Amino acid sequence: MVKQGDKVKAGQPCVEVDWATIKAAGLDTSTMLIITEPVDGKEYQSIDNQAVECMQKVNK
Repeated sequence: MVKQGDKVKAGQPCVEVDWATIKAAGLDTSTMLIITEPVDGKEYQSIDNQAVECMQKVNK
């Protein structure tokens, strides 16, 4: 849905996933968030594992 180098906005879809196919194959559906260019001075926090719905904001 986007290409490498594209600028995206919060909430903008960037990938489509066929979760049913992944689950049917017996694969884990856990997703990682990797921050490759952290902002100086910004504090990043992790949260405990939890299920979330599409477009749900996750706050700690």
